[in-house]
Amino acid sequence: MISNEPKRVLFYVQHLLGIGHVRRAALIAAAIADTGMACHVVLGGSAVSGINWGAATIHDLPPVLAADQSFSRYLTPDNTEPDEDYWADRQSKLIAVVDDIQPDVVMIEQFPFGRRKFRHEIAAMIKRANVLKPDTRIAGSVRDVLVGSHRSDKARFAVDILKRDFDVLLVHGDPAFIPFAETFPLAAEIEDLIRYTGYVAPPAPKDALGNGDVIVSAGGGAVGGNLLRVAMQARQQGLLAAHHWRFLTGPNLPSEEIDWLKAVCPANVTIEPNRPDYPSLLRGAALSISQAGYNTLMDIVRAGCPALVVPFAAEGETEQMLRAKRLATIGALTLLEEKDLSPDRLSDAAHEAVSALRLTKPLFSLDGAERSAAMISELLGR
Repeated sequence: MISNEPKRVLFYVQHLLGIGHVRRAALIAAAIADTGMACHVVLGGSAVSGINWGAATIHDLPPVLAADQSFSRYLTPDNTEPDEDYWADRQSKLIAVVDDIQPDVVMIEQFPFGRRKFRHEIAAMIKRANVLKPDTRIAGSVRDVLVGSHRSDKARFAVDILKRDFDVLLVHGDPAFIPFAETFPLAAEIEDLIRYTGYVAPPAPKDALGNGDVIVSAGGGAVGGNLLRVAMQARQQGLLAAHHWRFLTGPNLPSEEIDWLKAVCPANVTIEPNRPDYPSLLRGAALSISQAGYNTLMDIVRAGCPALVVPFAAEGETEQMLRAKRLATIGALTLLEEKDLSPDRLSDAAHEAVSALRLTKPLFSLDGAERSAAMISELLGR
């Protein structure tokens, strides 16, 4: 007898510092729900406001956060390190969600290429799902570029886990632009699992907002304070002063950074939190100044606006730089390295970005959310 109940997808998402993983996951989850499947998202990080999950259902675990950008320590919301009881409580709640949903597909964001600290609860989730339904499919969800690492044991760990537990690995990129093997040296060993979805981006906005604004943003804001400060200093010195400037602060920007921006803010400048209509603001922008996270770059490519990006480049962080350099090489944006960031250098780069020729043809597919949903449906034989 064929059941008329919708297939159930459990999507495990653990963000640690920024909000990029959550934004991308939300687009994918909403697309899965739009196909008629029941999509349940398990979130293990801090709450993020202003995210549209569509018809997906959200389940929150006790949050675990990164203490800083080194990702070497983890904290609970009360700023203490999670103890054994805290981890056990998380795992118990996660297994309860699995028992309640009894998923047909478990999709796991970033693991096993990251989130190794969470491997025990992830293994327990997979094991429980397979006990409830032995034909449960396990899918990975990962962006196109991995953070650089010289440790071969991490790559071997990922391959071993993928070969043992996973049915498919959805890579949210395009091999003609950046092959997954470029940042994952053992990609050939899991070639049979890899499916490229194209890049994940929101639908093209219908309207252009701002009428020639300069939009300055730093994603979630946790590591973007210096960029916002330098951009404000460049504006104080007269950069593109004929344009209205709009600074988007991000939910994780420290309050003292916001206070400083407001204290020195000249006329014709707006300082406000991130906005859900950010893609529409970009479409009408005279210039975008931002970091170079995955989601921000896809928004820029979609909008086709003049753009200056300053990739986050703390020790060991290569992901933003690689993608931004590739886009700069083909003329999609202007790149300023973080080590060179100053009001004068930013001003020079901003003028270069505004005067550069803009690309008119799409660089690659931006319907990665919809294609991810289609691949999950195909995995279930629908």
